[in-house]
Amino acid sequence: MPLLYSGDLLYRRMFRKQVSLYAVLLFLAFMGVLHDNVNLCKVCLILWGAIQGTAYMVTPQKHELSVYNSFGMYQLILVKSGLRNIFITMFPFIVLMLMLIHDSEAILFCLALFSSTLFYQWNMGMARFSFEPQTVMGIYWLLFPLPLFLVSIMNPVVLIPYLALNIGLTLSVKKKYKHIWN
Repeated sequence: MPLLYSGDLLYRRMFRKQVSLYAVLLFLAFMGVLHDNVNLCKVCLILWGAIQGTAYMVTPQKHELSVYNSFGMYQLILVKSGLRNIFITMFPFIVLMLMLIHDSEAILFCLALFSSTLFYQWNMGMARFSFEPQTVMGIYWLLFPLPLFLVSIMNPVVLIPYLALNIGLTLSVKKKYKHIWN
């Protein structure tokens, strides 16, 4: 997709690998709309949201952060690419779902899902610099970001502790790698 953020190569790589799964989920969401089943659209959206975070499960090289002028620049690109990529890839699903139902509950679900996915990607983008062995990263993914992602969709109040976890993780990564920009 040419609309994806060009500065986020990990996300683009994940999308190229998962484009067939994306097409299947989009088809299933379309079939849900045809058969008046909004829950199928919601499940497809949640599955795609969970898949998006796997883009950042790659164990990085230490020098990857040195490409950015500062840690704040890395954060800006991570959040900016997350906002754009999440919106672009989820937009067709959301349009299909809103074609079927037009109530405020569906809009709140979409907003909660968008926020949860953004926090999920941000968390994974930071965690990959904290948990270097791939097995530790996999265990962390199963214990914290994935369950928080799923729970925060159903209960948006959980976004507050999720934000606190992300800020704490971001500060620890900044402290761990501050020598790169000194």
